Amino acid sequence: MSSKEEELILGSLKNKVIETGERERLREMLQMKLIECGWAIKVKEKCVKIVKDRGFENVTVDELAFELVPKSRAM
Repeated sequence: MSSKEEELILGSLKNKVIETGERERLREMLQMKLIECGWAIKVKEKCVKIVKDRGFENVTVDELAFELVPKSRAM
């Protein structure tokens, strides 16, 4: 399958999921699973630690994201 065909299929799938409301349901389900397994709490704790260590005024959202995203994905 070519990259172009793959993009078309993914685009169609995305539109279908949005139209049927399944995207929102999937998002809610995923969010609940992340909370249930403790992932969301661990990420929040890491965020709080970074802010406490550096000081609220000395950290930006972009810096938090830069540091947290790779660690969060690895968990």
